[in-house]
Amino acid sequence: MAGNDMAVSGKPGRVTTATFSGPRSCRHDQAIAAGNDRGQSTRWSRSVFDFRLRRATAASGALSYHHLCSCQPANRSQAINSLPYDNAVLAERALAIADNARELAALGWTPATSSNFSMRLDPRHVAVTVSGRDKGKLGADDIMVVDLENRPVATSARPSAETALHTQVYRRFPAVGAVLHTHSRAQSVASRLFARAGNVRFEGWELQKAISGHHTHESVLDLPVFPNTQEMSELVSRVDAWLDAGKPLHGYLIDGHGIYAWGVDMAEARRHLEAFEFLLNCELDLRRLSA
Repeated sequence: MAGNDMAVSGKPGRVTTATFSGPRSCRHDQAIAAGNDRGQSTRWSRSVFDFRLRRATAASGALSYHHLCSCQPANRSQAINSLPYDNAVLAERALAIADNARELAALGWTPATSSNFSMRLDPRHVAVTVSGRDKGKLGADDIMVVDLENRPVATSARPSAETALHTQVYRRFPAVGAVLHTHSRAQSVASRLFARAGNVRFEGWELQKAISGHHTHESVLDLPVFPNTQEMSELVSRVDAWLDAGKPLHGYLIDGHGIYAWGVDMAEARRHLEAFEFLLNCELDLRRLSA
């Protein structure tokens, strides 16, 4: 076995053994619970252990995001127990989160490690970015799993406090599959400018039709602006109050902060986010030109 390789063998639903050869430092080493019916072994090089490699293997094997906290020499083994969610689904969702986060970071919408992204794994679990990570450089150990009560699952990683706003969306909208939170300049400025009004009202813009349920520019689309607070329970309560009043909600701004947008899948969440970004820039330009 090469100096930095890991050999893994096992079958789906069983304890899988991983043997790793290399330095004891393991910040980026991952245990892989590979699963195929023939119980074949798969060798992974850390130098190419990235999300694109996992994409190719997700269909035939289950991938575990357990970090090997104490890597062992080649003659030692680490057992990996099965997890309460589907590893192959996690691998797929994590890849989608990382790819989209990289693109949004390139647009300048995630400055200074801000922003957080998530995708639903199943009715009880969500894959979400770990707090404080550079969203343009996400790797396997930058995505974690939480339940719908924000509790980390099978990990010692720490989620952002704002994860509570993600899980709220998944609880309130069972069809939602992805939630995106960014901090673009336009989003942040608009959140301050419209904070007193409590919402941004879009009327007459063709791109309103990019938001699900809006089929004409002759509609009215409200994007609420909620006051910022470090107490996530207060924000959750404000969002609940908006929804309990029967008001439609496809996203919202937080004063001096950024935007939350979501969709049934990552593609729809991106479409909503990009539409809101465009519409906010249009409103800001109108204010500027009118002045």
